[in-house]
Amino acid sequence: MEKGKSAHFREIAWQLSDPKGNILLSAVTENGFNFTLNEIILWNAENPQLYTLLFRYGTEVICQKIGLRKLK
Repeated sequence: MEKGKSAHFREIAWQLSDPKGNILLSAVTENGFNFTLNEIILWNAENPQLYTLLFRYGTEVICQKIGLRKLK
């Protein structure tokens, strides 16, 4: 960073959608996030349910399919 110039922080927008495309959670943040999910459909090999996690930062968009599992 050049002397005398401050860092420019942008907000990060994110959303989580269920396997049917319904938006479960969404927020805009500058400092990270955490959340709790209730009544989710767990991923397994016979029925691979995938959620969609979408991030927006400025003009950049990242969309990622994720599976949720419970580990014992």
